Amino acid sequence: MIGRATPAAVGLDAEALARIPGILREGVEASPPRLAGASALVARHGRIVLECAEGWAVRWRDAEHELPMDQRVPAREDTIYDVASISKLFTAIAVLQLVEAEQVGLEDPVAQHLPRFAAHGKDRVRVHHLLTHTGGLPAERPLHRERPDPASRRELALETEPIAGPGERYVYSDIGMIALGCLVEEVAGLPLDAVVRARITGPLGMDETMHRPPAALLPRIAATEWDPDTGTMLRGVVHDEKARALDGVAGHAGIFSTASDLAVLAQTLLDGGRCGTARILSEESVAAMLTDRVAAITGPDGARRGLGTELSAASHGALARPRGTGARSTGPHSTGPWNVGSPAAGPRGAGSFAAGPRTAGHTGFTGTSLLIDPGTGVSVIVLANAVHPRRERSGMPEVRRAVADAVADALGTEDAPAPHLPSAPDRPSAAVSGSAPPPPRR
Repeated sequence: MIGRATPAAVGLDAEALARIPGILREGVEASPPRLAGASALVARHGRIVLECAEGWAVRWRDAEHELPMDQRVPAREDTIYDVASISKLFTAIAVLQLVEAEQVGLEDPVAQHLPRFAAHGKDRVRVHHLLTHTGGLPAERPLHRERPDPASRRELALETEPIAGPGERYVYSDIGMIALGCLVEEVAGLPLDAVVRARITGPLGMDETMHRPPAALLPRIAATEWDPDTGTMLRGVVHDEKARALDGVAGHAGIFSTASDLAVLAQTLLDGGRCGTARILSEESVAAMLTDRVAAITGPDGARRGLGTELSAASHGALARPRGTGARSTGPHSTGPWNVGSPAAGPRGAGSFAAGPRTAGHTGFTGTSLLIDPGTGVSVIVLANAVHPRRERSGMPEVRRAVADAVADALGTEDAPAPHLPSAPDRPSAAVSGSAPPPPRR
């Protein structure tokens, strides 16, 4: 479970961490602002050592005009944010739970579970391809403009024509994750939000993580972008147009959460899938999430992906940061300490956090990020409404890099004792490796 400690108790430098509130404040006060408001959290070995908030959950009346100071809503440590593509982590976990239950295999053709997906020759696309964005699907499709209702939009997503063969290219694809969300629903026999609640957030006690938050929580929810189609500021409604067009529940986006709730998920992954008495994944499945599967496709400077996660290329081979030296990654894939994603990943994967072996996590387009470093036991959550009031004003890469600098400096050369951490097995089982046929169905 998540507790609290002083930085010194877990081998972190308090002075370095104390820079983080000022980093967020600088982002808020920049001209133009890089973000409206943000909450940040740093933990190590299951202990929160810093939690702070700066700026405004609601700052703008519309796309051009700020609210008077007395009408603004301050950001707080418990502000609820639209976490955007961090939602993909939940979808990936739900898929891997089905793999562990032997209801799905990573080598299964997606069309085995969703026959409509076979359209346009996609019958050879397998589950692991979609988890690693190598299924050949395009990045985007304006579902909200092409079909009139959620059911027909789901059909359209599943029937999307590929732009490459499976395993040929890495293309970060919302469409592929939408398809995985549909697969979870089909196999589980439940809506995706119900699966996430029953099998992930419920067991972990993440009571403030949800799709479609109720109106009662609106005072705590950060606003995102001005929507010219409706003439309203989006708040408590998912920002992503495709997820909104799918009634707010989709495999690629739609979840709202707080920094402290996401810290529970981060620590669960660091602890090999367990939180207290609850286990949501096996250690072997977590190791598969933290093991790169796309380097042969993307090349030495390209993106790194586990099953559902963004990984730092600096966490592999000679580029890995030497343990116990405090040295920062300077490899060709690094844009700063603790980089996750890559230049190829674009705005949603660019930015921060490159560190030790199997650094993993995800970023979100609204200005959010969740990062874990199993080698040091560190997790870093940054949640912001950087698209408020318009996405063009987002400046999160700079903010993430500065936060990352502070955390890397706080680690310094200190090696605090780490708990038991999962390691990638030499011979993963067929259930999680994707290298052999799936196990027999029960």
